[in-house]
Amino acid sequence: MWVYLLVFVGAFLFDILPFVGPPAWTIMFFLEIRYGLNIWPVLFVGVAGSTLGRYTMSQYFRSISNAVLNTKKNHDLEFLGNKLSQKMWESWLFIFFIHLSLSHLRLFSMLRGLRKYAPGMFCLLFMWVNL
Repeated sequence: MWVYLLVFVGAFLFDILPFVGPPAWTIMFFLEIRYGLNIWPVLFVGVAGSTLGRYTMSQYFRSISNAVLNTKKNHDLEFLGNKLSQKMWESWLFIFFIHLSLSHLRLFSMLRGLRKYAPGMFCLLFMWVNL
């Protein structure tokens, strides 16, 4: 049972990084093979850890973005935040088309502009994109 906690913590730590690093599925796959774990609990526990990691990153990314990103990129992120604050179906359609062209890291780093989104919606969107 402790190995599933390791899957959660590993996915969380891989996805809390604001820069390019290995994807969370690599640690999930490694631990699944290494310890012969059941794939379904690994998937659900890993996605939960990954979701919490991305949410945490989005919260602290707001405070460091002005120091790390230039003004144009911050303006782009605000545009995304405004776009995603529209009606529900328009937001989900926008997420779908963005997802086709951006990596998860960029997509959910950009979602830091979502000041009006509730944490639950952020987590649901991330889990939907990951499953």
